[in-house]
Amino acid sequence: MGWLKINVDASVREGIGVGVGAVCRDEEGCVVWGLTEQMREMIDPSEAEALAVYVGLKEAARRGHQHVIIELDCSMVIDALKLQKRGRSEIYLLFDDIHSI
Repeated sequence: MGWLKINVDASVREGIGVGVGAVCRDEEGCVVWGLTEQMREMIDPSEAEALAVYVGLKEAARRGHQHVIIELDCSMVIDALKLQKRGRSEIYLLFDDIHSI
């Protein structure tokens, strides 16, 4: 009770760019909000998944949601976020931003 679940996903299309999306649902499964964003910049699929997490959490924070569960299908991103892995590539900057939210 009182928690929201945010499903996030990303898509990378060669020559087109990256799309990320998030859908937030309440405890009854009703949609609270959703969003999509597109970029022409090409990034790695794992980085796109991390970007989707960031975008979803940023929107949740903007709306004042404090208790959220994130669901995604990229095990590399899930493991890196759980273990709070550190690194120097762009994706680790995203992980830092996610943890700061």
